[in-house]
Amino acid sequence: MKTIVTIAHPRTGSTFLINFFATEEKESYNAKEFYGNFLPTRYKQIKYIYFKNDISIPSSYQLFLDKAIYILSQVTHYKRPLQEVIQESSDICNLDMINDFTNTLKGLNYECFFYKLIRNVYLKGEGIWPDFVKHCSLSADTIIINYRKSILDTYISLRKAEQTGIWMGKKYKEEYDFCKVVWDLEDFKDFSLNYINYYYDILKILKKIKKDYVIINYEELCNSTNKQKFISDKIKLNKYINKESNVAKQSTTKNIKDNFENSEQFTKQVRGLKDSQLFLEL
Repeated sequence: MKTIVTIAHPRTGSTFLINFFATEEKESYNAKEFYGNFLPTRYKQIKYIYFKNDISIPSSYQLFLDKAIYILSQVTHYKRPLQEVIQESSDICNLDMINDFTNTLKGLNYECFFYKLIRNVYLKGEGIWPDFVKHCSLSADTIIINYRKSILDTYISLRKAEQTGIWMGKKYKEEYDFCKVVWDLEDFKDFSLNYINYYYDILKILKKIKKDYVIINYEELCNSTNKQKFISDKIKLNKYINKESNVAKQSTTKNIKDNFENSEQFTKQVRGLKDSQLFLEL
């Protein structure tokens, strides 16, 4: 079985990309963000693979379910802040989950397994993220590094998602597109530095463990006329790739200053930034 993992930073088009990969019963499975903080996605993994095939849930998933139920009860019943509860349950994601799931798919004779890995609230503890990157990369046949060249676009996308609560959608939503955020120069500088280091750290890990990877740039993917072929050529796979993603782009082309409430301040301050702070080229 071929395992393809996409490693990305939030708001870089990874959801758009991962939704090109097809789930076909007994042939290929797309687990989306395997360790994502949207818990129903992981329940779908259990339902579609373990329940459907009458396979016992491994102990790694039982541990996850116990901790997920605890988190949900604390947040919904006891009204405790999510971040506070997560700090108590930072080990809800365990490395054995990906091992068990991969072995289960192999036992069912699947040909391809797709998933993505993003540093989220469950993977932010000290030393956790590098361990997951290393472990998942070592067990993958193909590693995709998905990134967005425009750091500014990534920043705007994240702040809009935080403000509107719209993180993805199958249909275009004007509420997201026309949302205006407040430009904060120091906030952007911090974001830019962290974004660059995020990818450099991943590449250092891959270099250390001597794993090859392919790069899929979001802007190039969006501009390609045949996205299916573009992806296929990148990962050397000619099946289980859909012609289109079922995730819609939420932004339309507009003057970038129109994304900010304080557009004059943005226009004045952005001129003083270096290209290396605004763009990343991997």
